[in-house]
Order: sequence, then structure tokens, then C-alpha cells
Amino acid sequence: MSSKRAPGRSLKEWMDLVIECRQSGLTDAAWCNEHGISSSCFYNAVTRLRKKDCQIPDPVPCTLTIHIRLKSKQTDY
Repeated sequence: MSSKRAPGRSLKEWMDLVIECRQSGLTDAAWCNEHGISSSCFYNAVTRLRKKDCQIPDPVPCTLTIHIRLKSKQTDY
């Protein structure tokens, strides 16, 4: 029984994915999770891109604010 790996992505494909990730407003880990990509594969690709002198975009700062309203527990005595 042979275990074959799926064909890898090209550096161009990884660059497109990194740009999409970094413009999404999500953390790298959250974006990878949503897209079924191992975060270790993602960061390995980022490392390979940097070694090729590619300009890796910084993540877009998250502008999402979450408001949490706490309900007080009322008890009747």
C-alpha cells in the first residue's frame, strides 16, 4: 500500500492564499481552520515565500468589537 501525498501548491498559489488570509481580518489560525489548511503548512509556506524575497503582507487589524451583556441571576426568596 503506497501513501501518496496530494500535489503541493505552487508559491504563487500560496502567495494568493496568504494575501487572502491577511486581508480577511481573521487571525492566521482562524482563517486556516475555516479553509481546512494546517497552520503549520501555512507558516511553512510563509517561510518559503520570505526566503524567495516575497513581500508578505501584515495582517489587517481586526475591527470587530464584541459586546457581551451579562445577565444577573435573580432568585426569588
